[in-house]
Amino acid sequence: AELLENPKAVFLIRTDVRAEKDAKGSFDSAGPRIEEAGYMAASALFEKGRGKGGKISINPNWTYIPKELRYPTIGITTAPQFVAGFTAGLAGLGGTNVVVTERSAGADMLREAGHLDIISEKNALFIDGSYGKFSDYEKSELNWFRLRDGLVWKRVPVFRPHFDRDTLTVNMPKLKNHNLGLTTLSIKNM
Repeated sequence: AELLENPKAVFLIRTDVRAEKDAKGSFDSAGPRIEEAGYMAASALFEKGRGKGGKISINPNWTYIPKELRYPTIGITTAPQFVAGFTAGLAGLGGTNVVVTERSAGADMLREAGHLDIISEKNALFIDGSYGKFSDYEKSELNWFRLRDGLVWKRVPVFRPHFDRDTLTVNMPKLKNHNLGLTTLSIKNM
C-alpha cells in the first residue's frame, strides 16, 4: 500500500550480512545470507497483488568487473544473490513476470562472474541492453523522459521495459565508492 501511495519513493533497506574473506578475497560464504536479505526486502516492500498482468523490471547496479575479480560477491556490484532472493520473494507474492536487466556490464562478463547462473536458478529472465550508444537502439526499444531543468540533456532515455505503462521498475543500486561521482546511488544506476 505504501508503494502505491508513494510511487516515486526511495526505500533504503539496511542488511546485516557478515562474512570473512576467503583465500581469493571473495565473500562467497555470505551468499545464502545475502539471498535471504533480498527475499526479506521484497517481502517488506510488497504485498500479494489482487490482480493479474503487468511486469516487474529489476535494474541492479551491475558494472564492469576486472577479470581477476569476477566472482559473485566482489562488492563492486549489487550481489546477484540479493537479486535472486528479491526475485524469489516477488514470486512468493505472486509476481511471476519479473525480468532482470543490465546495460553496462554485458551478459558475457556477468556469466563469467557467476551472476547469471545465480539469478537463473530462480527462473528470472534476463535482458542484456548493453548497446554502446542510445542511437544503437531501435526507437521502440527506448522510453524517453523530459528533464524540467536539464543543464546538459533536455531528454533522457532508458531502455524498455523500464517504465513501460504496465511495468513496475525496481532500481536496485549498490552503495559504493565511484571514481567519478565519489559514491554511486539510485539516480546514477538508472
